[in-house]
Parts: sequence; structure tokens; C-alpha cells
Amino acid sequence: MGSRSGSGNLRVVKESRLYKFVTDPFFESMICAIIVVNTIIMSFEAQYAGLQLGYALGMRTYTMPADDVWPGASTMLEGSEWVFGSIFLIELILRVAGMGYIFFCDLWNWFDSITVLGWLVDTVIRGILPIDPMLLRLARLARLLRLMRLVRKLKGFDALYILTTALRGSVTVLLWSFLMLFLLQLIFALFLQKVAQDTIVFQTDVSFKDANEELFLYFGTCSRAVLTMFEITLGNWPPVARLLQDHVHEAFCVFSILHKITVGYALLAVINGVFLKETFSAAENDDKIMMRNTEKKRNQHIKKMQSLFEAADETGDGLLDKEEFIQVMSDPEIVNWLAAMDLQISDPNQLFEMVQHDGTISAPQLVGGVSRLKGAARSTDMHCVSAEVKQIHDDLKSVHAHLRAALFNGAAPNDLLPVQPVTRKESQRVPPLMTEI
Repeated sequence: MGSRSGSGNLRVVKESRLYKFVTDPFFESMICAIIVVNTIIMSFEAQYAGLQLGYALGMRTYTMPADDVWPGASTMLEGSEWVFGSIFLIELILRVAGMGYIFFCDLWNWFDSITVLGWLVDTVIRGILPIDPMLLRLARLARLLRLMRLVRKLKGFDALYILTTALRGSVTVLLWSFLMLFLLQLIFALFLQKVAQDTIVFQTDVSFKDANEELFLYFGTCSRAVLTMFEITLGNWPPVARLLQDHVHEAFCVFSILHKITVGYALLAVINGVFLKETFSAAENDDKIMMRNTEKKRNQHIKKMQSLFEAADETGDGLLDKEEFIQVMSDPEIVNWLAAMDLQISDPNQLFEMVQHDGTISAPQLVGGVSRLKGAARSTDMHCVSAEVKQIHDDLKSVHAHLRAALFNGAAPNDLLPVQPVTRKESQRVPPLMTEI
């Protein structure tokens, strides 16, 4: 009884207008847009604080206080903080009122609540909270991640959804690539650290003081050596190579070149290739992306066929007769255009007969007929043909058996006709080509 009551209350909540409003993708998008605008305002606030700090430190070119550089900016920024804070507070109230207890089932909503309530307490009781107000403002930026949940629903975010899906699918490859590269770099780092330490210990003369300090900066500890190896691989490798060649041994020029070619070029190229392959594979195998691509191709096909139909329908009656169809299909430009869509037209009359219904072709029939005819034979088409051939074979066997039985019983040839036709099961019939889609 309790479960029924709970499910009933949940259904009532989800059917309310306020719930539909606060969970609508458009409402979510508007809130995200407001957060983006608030982020831009925060960047101006950070710039304003930097101007004041530069003036307080006496930095060059910062000869005026921030209030003189941006007059009235302090008041405007303070007002914007109240405006955006009030908007987010109203949003929180609407969500709690519209969603009820469902609101507290989402961790993101708890995060939003803490952020908004923290701003409210900090604004009303300024200085009481031990948290920097700027941190609360920065926490709002994390709410932009909620937009990732909308990219599945809003068609305008197709590219963003592909990016996020590809990145999510490449996490495993990224981790294994980093692990392999890190272990390899760690081996080189331990080797070079040992060589550098021995060199520093051996070169005790004061004249080597600068060289020893530089060697220590690059290879003095394990962490420094690992960072240096990643710098050689991914960044500016000549200074480190020169240091090893000039202050350790001349032979390290060979080591530096070989390391750059094998690790910095070949290994990274392989990692990039595998990373791209797995990234594209993850994006291509995503169900949402596959369905959207199929829908996009279908809509493009319908749009093109409707354009062709409008160009061919000279009478404007919404139907193409044989004369209109053959006339438009005789245009070489149209033939090449259809060939580019994988529909080869060798005989317009035959094409018309395969698509037409009652001697005319409507726009949906043209769309469906061309969709079935273009490209190579599909497995479904071959299955339908196979079913038809099997049915014909069964019919012939039945006729053959009937004839043999009649002849065996001594029937005259004239008595053998007509033969009782074999009725075909409805499930074995092939759907007509002009079926509308």
C-alpha cells in the first residue's frame, strides 16, 4: 500500500506544470546561459582586483588605483553579484517547489543548494563564513557541467555530445598510454639522475659550481629528473641535451637524439594513433550518435527527394505522371545528381514502373521508392527475393505433383487444366516497392 502511495505521489509530482517547467531542457539551458554571463562578469571582477593589486605593489604601468582606471566598476560588480545571486536563489526555490523530494535525490542539486545558500549567508552576514566568497562564485562554474546531461536531448549540441562521448570513451586508452610513458620516462630519469649525481660529486672544483647547480635543477632529485624527461619528450629538449653534452659527456648527444626520435616522435605518434582510433570508435558505436546520424541522413534524403518532386511536378497537382517523370529523369544533370546519391538510372520507364502506384507517383512514394532502390542490394532485399523464389519453387512442386498424380491415374491432357492455384500465405508476400515511409 505504501509503495502504491509513493508511486502515485511521484506521478502527481512529475505531471505538475512546475515540475515540467524546471526539468525542461530549455530552462536548464537558460540557467547555463546565465552562469556563462556570470562567469564573464567574474572575469571583469578578477581583472579589477588585479589592477588594484598591481597598484598596491607599485608595479610598472600600474600607476592608478582600480577605481580611477574603471570608474564605477566596484558598484556595478557589487550590484551584479546581487542580481545573479538572486536569480540562482529563485531558481533553487522553483526547483524545490516543483520537484519536491525528487530534488534531493540528485547530488548536483545538493551542490547547487550549498553554493546558493553559502552565497546567501555570506551576503547577509558578511565576514562570518570562513570560506572565500570568490570560491563560492567559482563553484557556480562547476554547474556548467550539468549542461552535459542536456546534450543528449538538444539537437543543437550534437558536436558537443560527440566530443564528450569521444573523451569518455578514450579514458582507458589515455590511462594506459600515460602509465606506459610514465614508466619508460621513470627508467630514463633514474639513469640520468644517477649520472648527474656522480658528475656533481666528481666535479668539486669551484669553477664547476654553476654547472653543478644547473645539473641539480634538472636532475638533482627523482621528481626533477622525471619532469625533465617529460620536458625533453613533450617540450623544449635542446637546452637539456646541450647541458648533458657540455657538462656530463659528449656521447649524450647520441642519447638525446635517439630519445627524441624513438620516444618523442615514434612512441608518441603510435600513442596518438591508438588514441584517435579508440576515440572515433567510441563515438561511432554510441547508440545516440548512430540514431542521430541515421535520422539526419533520412531527413536529408527526404529533403532532396522533395526538391526533385517539386522540380518535376509542373502541373502542381502533387502527383507525377509518367510523362513528367521521364522528362525530369532525362535531364543529364538530374541523372548525375541521383548517381552521386548511389542511384544509377539506365531506364526511366523501368524506374517509373517500379515506383509508381496507379499510374502516378506521389512525393512520399518517390521518397520511399528511391530510398529502396539506391545503393547495392541490402540483406533484407535479398531475403525477400529468396522468400519469393522459394514460394515459386513450392508452387511449381505442387503443380508438378498434381500433374504426375493425374497422369498416373490415366487422366486425359485436357482434364489436367485448370490446375488449382496455390494460395500464398500473407506473411510470405513481399511488400510493394512503393511503400511509403
